[in-house]
Amino acid sequence: MKKITSHTPLFQLNTLMAGALLAVGGHAVAEVSLSGTMDQAYEDVRLYNHTGLTKLTRIEPTLSNYNQLKFSGSEQVDHGLKASFEISFKDVADDADKQARNYLSHIALSGGFGSIKVGQQWRPMFNAVAYSDPTQLVYVPGFVGTASGLSTEPLSNSITYNLPSLVPGLFVQLQKGFGESAGSSQGDSQGMNIIFTDGKKFFVAYAKNIEKMAASGTGADFMGSIVGVGAASQLSTLKPFFTIYSSTTGTERRKGDGFILSYDFGPAKVVYGTLSESVEGTVAKQDMEAVGIKVPVTHKINFGYIRSKSENTRGSGQLTGTNFTQSGQRMLVTYDFSKRTTAYFAKGSAKYDGPVPVVNREFKTSINAVGIKHTF
Repeated sequence: MKKITSHTPLFQLNTLMAGALLAVGGHAVAEVSLSGTMDQAYEDVRLYNHTGLTKLTRIEPTLSNYNQLKFSGSEQVDHGLKASFEISFKDVADDADKQARNYLSHIALSGGFGSIKVGQQWRPMFNAVAYSDPTQLVYVPGFVGTASGLSTEPLSNSITYNLPSLVPGLFVQLQKGFGESAGSSQGDSQGMNIIFTDGKKFFVAYAKNIEKMAASGTGADFMGSIVGVGAASQLSTLKPFFTIYSSTTGTERRKGDGFILSYDFGPAKVVYGTLSESVEGTVAKQDMEAVGIKVPVTHKINFGYIRSKSENTRGSGQLTGTNFTQSGQRMLVTYDFSKRTTAYFAKGSAKYDGPVPVVNREFKTSINAVGIKHTF
């Protein structure tokens, strides 16, 4: 059994726990890795609207979104194939009632045909965009929009196929998601991305997501991004103004297309991206554009910044056909104490301009966070 020390980046466990992964026919015990993230930050969230200022302070895992514990492993099996798995848990709910909940859970088989992964996993669009975000804050609900393909919750009941890479640096991923509403196909989705990169200087990606909306719960509402807002009560108050489309019967097709380009010039990496999303058969639409930069200030300090703007057309409710604009910015400064421990300061703000039922009003939100993250 391998020795576990505090200096081991990923704890390698060859114990009885790995015995459950023994393949039929006497294959060797699979190697199981235990890893995880602990992240805590002091957050100051503020909302300015016609009622005045609402302020919220709390301790949250801002950079990582959740504290997480992950088990993963792989082994060589018959016919030159490789089997692998991952299962992880995150903490959810309020601080007083934190509980573990399944986050990612999938099993994969790979070989010359590519790889097939089955279970709960990220959407292809999320994979492409998250990779190139210079602030890393695409994971955090208070810092990102609610585009279906960019959901910060993994997609359950899904099958992903990665094609074999026939051209160096070219990767293609396809995904089919099955909804959780029996007999109605609500939540069913199809996603894909095409990525071309040299792994160092440039990264280009196109991603597409088509998802059938749900009549209630997750996926029922198509909303604009609300950077800086993290309290459920605040979101509920603002919901009518940020809603682009609300489904009453479910199964409407919500279609999204995204394009991401980044290039590392050495002193700085520049990122540019666009996202267009609409609900088929309605006027509901969002067009977003973002540009960002990441600068390695020293070998320990990194600076990331991204600015975005979206034009939105409402497609349901009493405001059908009206438009609103959102503009926002995010900043992240990190200091690496070591390869596993990072201190950070994150800042985000957004502004809303558009009509509401009574009179034109402006909403502003902001969030500041100071924290520390440790990975093992």
